[in-house]
Amino acid sequence: PLDVARLDAWEALRDRLRADWSRLDLLVNNAAVGAYGDVGSFPLDDWHWLLDINLYGPIYGCHTLVDWLKSNPRGAHIINAASFAAIARRTPSSDVRASAMASAMASLFVRQISRQISGRPAAMRVMSR
Repeated sequence: PLDVARLDAWEALRDRLRADWSRLDLLVNNAAVGAYGDVGSFPLDDWHWLLDINLYGPIYGCHTLVDWLKSNPRGAHIINAASFAAIARRTPSSDVRASAMASAMASLFVRQISRQISGRPAAMRVMSR
């Protein structure tokens, strides 16, 4: 298992994969946790846990693997699975869905890195789950 909230775990995964494969075709960031809570009462430790997985997981994965993906002469893809709540105008309850905010930030992150590499072999994709 990969602890997506740890950069050193991503680096170890990259090194292990590079030992066996010359190219990387696809990165799928699919790890996520869900949490509800109002700003002000949602515990800060829970915010850190949530953002470490839902936001920093994709950031660490892309940071660690994007150069390898870009070097693929056939092209490569990054898929970040995000909650539909990240783009919905309303959350399913009156609570602020903390995980929806993290998913929205992760989706924005992917759009920004997609612009950075446009015209290069790698292609970025965002999908909802």
